[in-house]
Amino acid sequence: MALTRIQTDAIKDAITTSNILDGTILPADINTTNDFTFNTVRVGKGASAISSNTAVGSSALTSNTIGTSNTAVGESALSLNTTGNNNQAFGRGALSSNVDGGQNIAVGRLALGSNTSGSSNTAIGHTALTSKDR
Repeated sequence: MALTRIQTDAIKDAITTSNILDGTILPADINTTNDFTFNTVRVGKGASAISSNTAVGSSALTSNTIGTSNTAVGESALSLNTTGNNNQAFGRGALSSNVDGGQNIAVGRLALGSNTSGSSNTAIGHTALTSKDR
């Protein structure tokens, strides 16, 4: 079904340069308090929308309840964190099992991936400081 000229003109009038990026129409209110998904990547503050947290990636920081000052970048990064504070996770599954550990830095796929409550750890590299069941 083709749009009429009136419908096409109405759509053009509704779209402004403020909500178009690289040819993609963005949500009209980009200053939302909720996480949003852009090109299949979730971006926002994670669960509980705590202003000091940053979450980028599918399932990143999705269980957080009161944890603050956390940064999760990558699919499932810090996904089980609930109360842990001051954690930095970069990479798919980095610090993914962390629940209440704090002051951790994990860089790389699955870095510190088995950590649940340990604090003040630094792991850099694929599976760094991740225990494996054999």
